[in-house]
Amino acid sequence: MNAVGGRVANRVRDTALYRAYQKHEKLWQFLGLAVVFTAILFVRRPMQFTNPYVWAEEGFVFLYEYIEHGFWYLFLPTNGYLLLASKAIFWVSLQVSFDSLPWISSLLSAVFLVGVLLAIAFSPTLLKYPALCAIATALIPTDAEVFG
Repeated sequence: MNAVGGRVANRVRDTALYRAYQKHEKLWQFLGLAVVFTAILFVRRPMQFTNPYVWAEEGFVFLYEYIEHGFWYLFLPTNGYLLLASKAIFWVSLQVSFDSLPWISSLLSAVFLVGVLLAIAFSPTLLKYPALCAIATALIPTDAEVFG
């Protein structure tokens, strides 16, 4: 690096903003990736964010099981599967507001999915580029049902 470039780099490193970034580098990376993942989810399924609705098994199966078994419906298999994450999101949404159930469910589903992608990006693994692996996971072409 030449003398001018070195002086510019030193000035950048001496700014308060750069020092603040260095102090909380992981937090800024975490927040930045959370925004990227949320944007990817929105681009994939904009209607889920703008016009959410209750899925078929939530309206017919989950609600019936919840009415019949209460909290313990979380641990009942549905069509042979333990759907703990989906049922937990549905249960929390019911506890907050039945009228806003689709909106709350969509919000919690997005938060859960972003959390999973952040876990891929920040978990101590042997992945060479974990953030890119998380982005690639979010971009896998699948049916809409997989992403909430």
